[in-house]
Amino acid sequence: MKNNVFTQNPDLKSYHETSDGVKFFRDQDAHVHARGLKNKAIKEVTRGSLMVDEVISEVKAKKVKSLKPNPATEASKDEAPKTDAKSDKVDQQIASETLTPMAQAKLRIEALEKLETVEAVEKALEGETAKSVKKAGEAKIEALKAV
Repeated sequence: MKNNVFTQNPDLKSYHETSDGVKFFRDQDAHVHARGLKNKAIKEVTRGSLMVDEVISEVKAKKVKSLKPNPATEASKDEAPKTDAKSDKVDQQIASETLTPMAQAKLRIEALEKLETVEAVEKALEGETAKSVKKAGEAKIEALKAV
């Protein structure tokens, strides 16, 4: 799921989210709202905390769309093209299972390039074994530190 708060507020560094999913720019406002909730938990979401899995899923989705045949050209004149969320999810799963290790590494590198903080890149590199991904991650960290 894409985080529209940061998209809509490009200068925003973080926001506070209550347990019911309501987002606030100020911590104090989140606490006032949370008083009326059963679960009073509040989490701070920072721009760099974009989950690596979300980025990888986004990249995979783009790759799957480019791999899939165009349903409009494949369908006969009497059939309507099939497009639903369930079939897209299955297609993404099939594509991720059929990708070679090299192609999977390329997806992880593309995902690293989208991360915006050193901490996010370091988290993404935890447990990484592919040399090319490690090298790309190190390069991204250097680029972020240079800014």
